[in-house]
Amino acid sequence: MKFNKLIPELGVKNIDKSLNFYIKILGFKVEYQRSEDKFAFLSFNGMQIMVEEIMKNKKSQKKSLYYVGKLEYPLGRGINFQISVKNIDPLVATLEKNKYPLKMRPRVDWHRKDEVLLGYKSFLVMDPDGYLLRFCQDFGKKKMRELKFREHDPHSKEYFLKERDYLLKRIDRKKLVDIFHFGSTAIPGIRGKGYIDMFMVLKNKKDLPGMLRQIDENTDYINPKKGGSKERVFRWTDRNFVGKNIMFHLHTSWKSGKEWKNDLLITKYLGEHPEVAKRYEELKYTWANKSNWDRRKYRTMKGRFMASVLRRAKQEKNK
Repeated sequence: MKFNKLIPELGVKNIDKSLNFYIKILGFKVEYQRSEDKFAFLSFNGMQIMVEEIMKNKKSQKKSLYYVGKLEYPLGRGINFQISVKNIDPLVATLEKNKYPLKMRPRVDWHRKDEVLLGYKSFLVMDPDGYLLRFCQDFGKKKMRELKFREHDPHSKEYFLKERDYLLKRIDRKKLVDIFHFGSTAIPGIRGKGYIDMFMVLKNKKDLPGMLRQIDENTDYINPKKGGSKERVFRWTDRNFVGKNIMFHLHTSWKSGKEWKNDLLITKYLGEHPEVAKRYEELKYTWANKSNWDRRKYRTMKGRFMASVLRRAKQEKNK
């Protein structure tokens, strides 16, 4: 047996309980043991760990160089051990068969490596002493859709009005409150992704299915089968204006909804407070770098800032 360059040693409260978990449930192999020390050297798919029962005598614990703090459950706080396998499903199945709880159900995550996103399907489980294990399998690679910020286009309002006219000619206007422009392209002078965001607001929620059919049948807007929220449905298209490709994002909601009102209020507030709008623009780059250009993480960071802007906008409105 060849020893790995890095081999964690885990102090455990009960060696028999730990060996039952690692060997009988997870399928680790015992390379060798020292029963007199209640110690075992284990391996699994090229990974190696050592487990040893913690001294019962607290005075001996304090004298030991290997114990640097209180040995309370969960042990190993602040660390998790990633273990790569070909397929995590059999491990999940055996844990469930033994009625052993998972800390996190299997899920897929994507992490940036230079200009590529690496996919991992993984789950989390805590061993009997609380050490966190992350079993993961390769889920492939994909090119990163990098967030790109453009200079504000002074013709954005013109593009919006043209697109609004296009839509109004192809839908039942009697069921409509109006179509509104919101987001970065509606705020003068700040950089953004360049999309023209529009809210189509209906008088009644019950008219939503019929309106969506009209949009799908009478316009070239695409239904992405994803996006939106409980209070909005998302469609998109792109146009070529004077040799420039412009993407339009259409969010459809209804009069009693709150999201469209909040988004318009935020847009209005940023338009009237250029110093806050400029700060928003600067933070976009900070969020992009902190999130490693991951869109989901970027949206989370942006959401926190927008929530604070909305609070200030409401306070100002209610004065």
